[in-house]
Amino acid sequence: MPLLGWLLGRQFEKYITGVDHWIAFALLGFIGGKMIFEFFKPESCPADGAEKINFKELTALAFATSIDALAAGITFAFLDISVSRAVTLIGITTFLLSFIAAAAARKFGGRLGRKAELAGGAALILIGLKILLGDLGFLPF
Repeated sequence: MPLLGWLLGRQFEKYITGVDHWIAFALLGFIGGKMIFEFFKPESCPADGAEKINFKELTALAFATSIDALAAGITFAFLDISVSRAVTLIGITTFLLSFIAAAAARKFGGRLGRKAELAGGAALILIGLKILLGDLGFLPF
């Protein structure tokens, strides 16, 4: 996503930078809201407790949670940095943290169950809100 952001930033700077925070907020809010909705929906099969996510949902979630990386990539287009070095560092860090999170989910997922879905949905909404309010100047960070 940072590389895609860099490419887009080079081509569409004046169109994207003005609305990227709204796009991030909408996507993260939608996915987070869906997760919270799923938490309150009765379980279809309470025996196994493991709900599969389909490819479309996984793709939307991946895109929504990496929209900030896209925005960071857009800023790379206007900075004097090594894009390949930045993208490599972001990729390695993301891989390592995702690997650790997947291992933790395997170990603790059964105990946390659907509560993790509620927490994840709330976290995505809060991240989207932070991006929106930060870019609109309501937050100092």
